[in-house]
Amino acid sequence: HVSFILERNNKLTKLPEGLGLLQNLELLHISSNQLTALQHSISQCHSLKKIYANGNKIVNIPDKFFQHMENLVSCNLSNNQIKVLPLDFVEQFGHPIVTSGICKKDSDCTTTATIILEQNPVLCENQ
Repeated sequence: HVSFILERNNKLTKLPEGLGLLQNLELLHISSNQLTALQHSISQCHSLKKIYANGNKIVNIPDKFFQHMENLVSCNLSNNQIKVLPLDFVEQFGHPIVTSGICKKDSDCTTTATIILEQNPVLCENQ
């Protein structure tokens, strides 16, 4: 059973679609690559606790991407090109704090996961 994937600094431009079949995956470390998208298949990894996808070229978060990730504790998406947050993301995690880029549970959020979005263009928009 694969429980972690460490693929940082490998110049990856995409991930294999079969990633969603890894039901025991708890850690996905894909930072500092050339990824432009988070494949929706990742959202099928319901055991994921930590995702490090910082330092890529990711432009958006797929709708309902985090919906079934009930074990997620943290996700670092900092230093990407994310411009817009899907409505379901905002409902689940709230808006990022402009000064830190961190989304975490408060009275309006439905999860305890911490999402880091600093150094993304989304933080420059009016919220």
